[in-house]
Amino acid sequence: MRVIDIIQESSRGALFRNAGDPFASTTNPNDVLKFVQAEYFPSNAANSQFATPEEFAANVDHVTKAYPNLVWTNKANKSTLAFAVITLQDDTTNPPTPRHFGRFFPMIYPDMAGKWPNDGIPGYKLATKTSQKANSGLKPTDIFSPGDWYDSNAQILQTASAKLDPSLVEGLNMVANNQMPVFQNEAKRETAIRDDLGETISVMALWQGMIGGQAEDARKFLLKTQPWNSCSISFPKGKNNGLIDSIIRPKRGAAIGISAKGAAGAKASVSNIWAGVESLRASGQSAIVDQYPETVSVLETIQNESLVNAPFVLGIDYQLCTQQDWELYNVAVKTGLKQVPNEPKWNNFKKLMSHIVSKTTNAGNYNVGYHALAGLASIVADTVNNHCPNFSEACLVFLNSSPLIQIHTDTRVDKNNVAVTGFRPIWPPQFSGTVRLNAGKAYSTTGGTQKYAFEFKK
Repeated sequence: MRVIDIIQESSRGALFRNAGDPFASTTNPNDVLKFVQAEYFPSNAANSQFATPEEFAANVDHVTKAYPNLVWTNKANKSTLAFAVITLQDDTTNPPTPRHFGRFFPMIYPDMAGKWPNDGIPGYKLATKTSQKANSGLKPTDIFSPGDWYDSNAQILQTASAKLDPSLVEGLNMVANNQMPVFQNEAKRETAIRDDLGETISVMALWQGMIGGQAEDARKFLLKTQPWNSCSISFPKGKNNGLIDSIIRPKRGAAIGISAKGAAGAKASVSNIWAGVESLRASGQSAIVDQYPETVSVLETIQNESLVNAPFVLGIDYQLCTQQDWELYNVAVKTGLKQVPNEPKWNNFKKLMSHIVSKTTNAGNYNVGYHALAGLASIVADTVNNHCPNFSEACLVFLNSSPLIQIHTDTRVDKNNVAVTGFRPIWPPQFSGTVRLNAGKAYSTTGGTQKYAFEFKK
């Protein structure tokens, strides 16, 4: 049995924080409140709500009096018949001072994930290490609208100027002038500049022709005599594209993905690997694809099915679950089940759940359906990794056949400035090691957040 300790992700929202999680003032970083608890009214049962508007109003009045200085973060209306209260604590006083914040809802939903965002505490924002990295504000998705195309670095700069600090814009402007950028007085943000803003810096530098070596080899192969600045640039949603941080689109031919992750980089998504399958087929090399029929079937299922359906489709194929289990999942999620009914038809459902050990069964959005799905996703991943013929080999072949250029951005701190010292392009893609299907944090006992990922093992 595979045991996973499920960790609540920051995307779950303010209701699902761990005791002690910090919320820092948006104006004073030294003003920090710590999470104590979240309470639901009338209860945390799925679909719970007060019976009448009068009962709702009476309980709102009671809780407002019970919690001094309670701050409501939204307004009640005719549809609101439930609410939640989050308690934070100021530890700098003696004794510590509790701070209470409330939010109205039509009901307490079976899944409350994201219903109260982490930035939904007036004047404060979540300040865990994970949230601070995620909220650097320097990733392309923070700056550019997904789907927009840019035909010049000037257009990129115009958009970035409205979102970034002047010191960062000045650094990007240096790239547009064929200079290695220096970001003045930004030493504290070196990691975010390298890993997050680097996704923009590197593609701008490529477009300017500042990156040679294997990037130049890629240009000659993919664009023939055309320069990089004959292409358009777009920044897709990283959540859905895994390794791909930006896309170069020539006037003719296939779009080219740019992978510019810093540090350890991202896990590959099925779309990255599937792009290799399509590239091989389009270039008349279907015989390579045909060597791995079972892997292609697995990849196609994950590519085409939703994050919920894929584990069930594969689970049925591998005889790990049944159609009835799938139907019971839908029943559990729809009705907000937190305990498995004591009926024979649920027996295999319990077996699926047994593959995941969770500390979150008391969470407001815990559901036995999610728990079983997480267990099934884990079992399917293990089965594919251990029994699908040549799965890792096939994924590496497909991934290294995809139209993808890897670019690593190097930086150093000089006094209090961050200087970009160079770029390390890799083409063709040279992913190596062992590729494994990974359910990981994509599936948890409180819901799925994304499709399967693919991790590399040395």
